[in-house]
Amino acid sequence: MQSFKYFVESLLSEASSDNLRGSVGGGESSKAIGHTRAYIFPLLSKSQVTSSVNKLQKIDPRFSSIPKEQGKHYDEDAESTHTLGATVKNEKGTHPKGTRVRVTGVHAHEDGKKLLVSTEKHGVLSMASLEKPKSLKRPNISGDRGFSVEKRIAKNLGTAAAGSTGESWDYVHNGRRQAVSGRKGKFIVRGVVKETEGETPKAKAPLVRGESKLDKGKMGQGVVKFSEGKWSISSKASKDVAEHMKKTKVVGDDGQERSLLDHLNTHHSDGIISKGFVARAPRGMSRAYLGGIKANSLHIHHKKNDTGTTFSINDELKGKTNLSHLGNSDLDRLDGKVNVEASRTGTASIVHRPNQTEMKRLALLSSQEPEEHKDLTNAEHASEFVSRVKRI
Repeated sequence: MQSFKYFVESLLSEASSDNLRGSVGGGESSKAIGHTRAYIFPLLSKSQVTSSVNKLQKIDPRFSSIPKEQGKHYDEDAESTHTLGATVKNEKGTHPKGTRVRVTGVHAHEDGKKLLVSTEKHGVLSMASLEKPKSLKRPNISGDRGFSVEKRIAKNLGTAAAGSTGESWDYVHNGRRQAVSGRKGKFIVRGVVKETEGETPKAKAPLVRGESKLDKGKMGQGVVKFSEGKWSISSKASKDVAEHMKKTKVVGDDGQERSLLDHLNTHHSDGIISKGFVARAPRGMSRAYLGGIKANSLHIHHKKNDTGTTFSINDELKGKTNLSHLGNSDLDRLDGKVNVEASRTGTASIVHRPNQTEMKRLALLSSQEPEEHKDLTNAEHASEFVSRVKRI
């Protein structure tokens, strides 16, 4: 096993946003596992994949099934398989950004938190130091259309794209309100709005604050963490999400129903979740997510059909635009399942996945009943929406 010094140095290259995910523990683990299967295994031989899986399944049981894409693009004569996304130092020396390397296997660091790759000539590297092979890159959500649902809505509303999740709403419109300043002239970021006193008028949040979700999208995610003998839940999205997730009820192997934290403290008191589990989301989980980010509009998009429906979701916009409305009881029907991932590191992701049947049903309403339901990715629907918003 490489020394810890070299392991730390190899992480210097992880700043690139296009690099592979390398974290096994916490909220990044599902992505790390997915990236391993999508961007590493296809370029390895079947024997290399088998060897890697045998090592990785000891860290996370989700590696136990060898993916069908193993060896799909394996080339015995290829000089390299991947490119370094930044300069990396390890026991084999310094390897500049852009260096081509040939990966021969995947294993986990001794602390169980990072995925490492073995190479033919360049030693052991952090998987996060590798760029995604262009030949294997997955298409964007919108596929060949080349732009996301959020950008299409923003274009139709005549506004700039709001930004990335966790930083701002997915789409916004100011109506007739005082212009809101923000980074690079965009609308103010998601969350509590900071007001300015004195001669400068108070900045106001955008009138329309929209959240866009695919029919299989998440509505709330966080992290469960084991520390000082007990589990806790936190969420970057909002405290509302974390607090509501605590209301999740879980039935253990002993047949007893407990709150999520009680279940973890009772059945996983060693900080290890050897097998992930799923529980029914507590009533109001979707509302907690949308309320926590202070959204007043929700667009649900059917990915396969590329059509969606946009709704108002609280009293601010209810009946004031051409959008149909989702009340509390409607939103509660979106409550689905809470998934807690397996982890041996004391940190695991927790995700609320809304009811997909209901998400798909709502997403298709605008195409089935266009007189009653509108879609802001539709330019005509969006134009009418903007004209009404400007009168509020």
